[in-house]
Amino acid sequence: MLTKNTIFLGLSILVLVSVFYNTLTQHLATLKRQFVEAEKTDFTEDQSIQRDLEKLKSNTKNLETELANLKQRLNRLETQNTSKIDAIVEKMRYWSGKKGSLDHVTRYLLFSSWPGELAYSFAYVMNRTLVLPPAESNSPFPPLAFTEVYDLDDMKAGVPVLEINEFKALPNYETLIQDKIVANFTDIGTSESVFVFPKIPHENSSEYRNFLEWRAPRSPVGAWGIQIRDTYTIPRWNESSIVEFPPAILFCHFYIYFYFTPESQIKFHHLTKSVRDHVHYKEKIFAMAAKIIDHLPERFSTMHYRRGDLQFPENRNVKPVTVFNNTLLLLQEGECLYVATDEETEVFKNEFLTIFGKRYRIEVFATYAYLVKDIPNYLIPLVEQIVCSQGRVFIGTRQSTFSGYITRLRGYMKNIENKDFYWTTVNFPDGYKTEESFKPSHHKTWNREYPEAWESIQD
Repeated sequence: MLTKNTIFLGLSILVLVSVFYNTLTQHLATLKRQFVEAEKTDFTEDQSIQRDLEKLKSNTKNLETELANLKQRLNRLETQNTSKIDAIVEKMRYWSGKKGSLDHVTRYLLFSSWPGELAYSFAYVMNRTLVLPPAESNSPFPPLAFTEVYDLDDMKAGVPVLEINEFKALPNYETLIQDKIVANFTDIGTSESVFVFPKIPHENSSEYRNFLEWRAPRSPVGAWGIQIRDTYTIPRWNESSIVEFPPAILFCHFYIYFYFTPESQIKFHHLTKSVRDHVHYKEKIFAMAAKIIDHLPERFSTMHYRRGDLQFPENRNVKPVTVFNNTLLLLQEGECLYVATDEETEVFKNEFLTIFGKRYRIEVFATYAYLVKDIPNYLIPLVEQIVCSQGRVFIGTRQSTFSGYITRLRGYMKNIENKDFYWTTVNFPDGYKTEESFKPSHHKTWNREYPEAWESIQD
């Protein structure tokens, strides 16, 4: 039988259970409601994120399309620019050498002197393999290899060529080196000397008189050390396995050093053509110059104003105002004048630019250095030579071989109309009528170039 207390306890438990159930039910309902709301919120956020993703994808696709278009435009511009540079190089191209290597002959010619045209010419005339020297120091630049400047592939098609490491690797090198003759000053003589090919004419012959007449403008009266040589007067030059030219021996233009007898004139024409076609700067150097030329006006004039290390003070110390007056009738007012110079003092900035800048638009390498920013310093002078070769007129520094080679380039190039050359120290036009170096009687030597370098070529 249930007591009152038992019934009361049971009712209390039921009430508590009911309250707990209602509370739990309410809590569950709240949780369910929160879950539903959360689902709605997450769905909304998912939709927002999805929209953002789609928008980002669309923007990315648009950017990729725009980037692809920009790349195409850049490629077209690069192609156009490359085509322009190629066209400029092609316009300047004067060599017509073919690629390929001649088999080396077992007689060799070694040398260690720049620029090497005379060594090439001796190898050509004497039918020897030309052995290129190792890298040589050319102050202020680091040691420079011959192959860094000249097109080796073209050179090998002109005469047989070995690099010094190839020569030393020959199986019989040790034997060869024992049979070597070193050319000395009495063999070669001064820059006014003459090497006759194939043989010096007999002194009583008309041919010898013709030779003396040819030699006269190359040998000033009273000059010391004049030598007349051929391979017969130095028998060992023909007999020895190796002929070596030490430094400071080969310093003369090849075309005024050699005399070819009448029956050998065809050899001379072949030689001048061979030097033109096979001894030239690498094409990449012409391409560097073309980038600068492309940024200059279609017509411009050029000048080499050498001041720094030229050993002839009368040509080195010429005042800017003197140069201005000497060239006043040669240059055109307002034209672009590209100036290659080693002047690093305030003379160029304060005097030259002030005087010339009033009448001409002056351009220098520094303005365009960004176009060839990876160029080694030792190639800059060569690039400037090529730029200067393209001037409407070129005005050089007297007794500078740098200026001289520019006139040679202009002589070789078919696109250059005015192949005359002018100097900063000579007043145009009257000064050229009395200037000794332009008289027919002037003795020909290293300090300028002469038209026979290019006019004697028979293509």
